[in-house]
Amino acid sequence: MKKTLTSIALLAGAVSGYSQGGSMIFAAYDTGLKQQIFNVQSSAPTQGSPTAEYLSYTVGATTYTMTTPEYLGSTTATKETPQGTVNFTSPLSGSGYSFEALISTAGGSEPLSALSPIGTVGTFYSTPAAAIGFGKGAQTLNPTAGTTVTVAIAAWNNEGGTVTSLAEAVADNDPWGISNTGNVVLATGAETVPFMPTNIQGFSLGVASGVPEPSTIALGVMGASALLFRRRK
Repeated sequence: MKKTLTSIALLAGAVSGYSQGGSMIFAAYDTGLKQQIFNVQSSAPTQGSPTAEYLSYTVGATTYTMTTPEYLGSTTATKETPQGTVNFTSPLSGSGYSFEALISTAGGSEPLSALSPIGTVGTFYSTPAAAIGFGKGAQTLNPTAGTTVTVAIAAWNNEGGTVTSLAEAVADNDPWGISNTGNVVLATGAETVPFMPTNIQGFSLGVASGVPEPSTIALGVMGASALLFRRRK
């Protein structure tokens, strides 16, 4: 069932000024986080009850809402935590897809709209077969060590490396997706713990189309009307 749309505002750079914090391993099949990310699903995955999410993402004055939903859930893959019974297809593979951490340092359970992209954009394993669908490596985050943060994972089709951010992928109508959120306390120094919260599930990408918010349309009409009125005077 279609859920209430989630508006995700782009707040790039909002967390760049924090002091050195910890490292967080995520999306790596051999260490830490065990969540796979999948390509756009033609229909709901079989078995289990995956959640269909019609996310929205605001870029500038335009809100892009998924027309093809992403699905949240987990697979039967033995390396994924938590394990589940949802049969996704087409795990992401290679350098044609990117992923990035989203984070909020406000503490507590923050909504997606409060999260900002942070850290290095990564790509996906293409070999071995067991690693396909998992992003490569560790992500170093910079909020103060000991800070409770809310985190999520974003992924998108980067069009052969030409689309370098989630916002650009959304605006270009390339497939994209965002995981559910989880809270974690950052470790100190270069420690690779704590890992991303295990409640964060694997997910598939969706496709969005840009539709200006009603308020934006209304303001545009008002502005045009005012301009015409002035010209008439």
